[in-house]
Amino acid sequence: MDRCGSHQTELDGQHRGNALATRRDFVKCATASLLIGSVSSLNGSWAYGGSPLAELPSLDGDLVVDEAARQSVAVDWGFHIHRSPIAVLRPKSVHDVVRMVAYANKQGLKIAMRGQGHCVYGRAQVEDGIVIDSGTLNAVSLRGSDTLDAQPGALWGEVARAALTEGRTPPVMVDAMMLTVGGTLSVGGTGETSYRFGAQVDNVLELDVVTGAGELVTCSPERNTDFFA
Repeated sequence: MDRCGSHQTELDGQHRGNALATRRDFVKCATASLLIGSVSSLNGSWAYGGSPLAELPSLDGDLVVDEAARQSVAVDWGFHIHRSPIAVLRPKSVHDVVRMVAYANKQGLKIAMRGQGHCVYGRAQVEDGIVIDSGTLNAVSLRGSDTLDAQPGALWGEVARAALTEGRTPPVMVDAMMLTVGGTLSVGGTGETSYRFGAQVDNVLELDVVTGAGELVTCSPERNTDFFA
């Protein structure tokens, strides 16, 4: 099973002792990384406003540059901050994210990850850079009866539906079921059962993330301990 760009979490609040990283570890991992839909596609070179997009990497998904696509990710949830990117990546694989982060580093471009756009103060926006729309990475799959994998663009409502097929629920759920898994985990994630089970990241067993250097790293208590240091 391909779990690239996914998050593995337990169901029903069954904790596994040392198998769980601390909340601080996972939030540190998530916030330092990019937690792994007629538009114009880019496969060669292009320029907008004097900012070149040359020598683009091969992508499984689409890099779109039309005005409607760029403006759809240019505002925050409160319509307070406006930052217009030069392109929007709609990835079909985590490898698209890796390639685009590496490309942005090479070209000196800023990059931002965006789910449903509920974060404030422009955290999911970038001026004259590239926004990665996680909505196309939205797969949810069960792994046995007590864990599941969810890609960053999956909605918590979809996660809940998948868990209910086993007669279970995630231990901590947000009130707004239209929020993305990657979005809430990147800030810890809380819900009405947090008093008992902690934050959502306290129930995550493993994170696959793309670092700012464009490297795919799996974060868990048993491996990559230097990443948490």
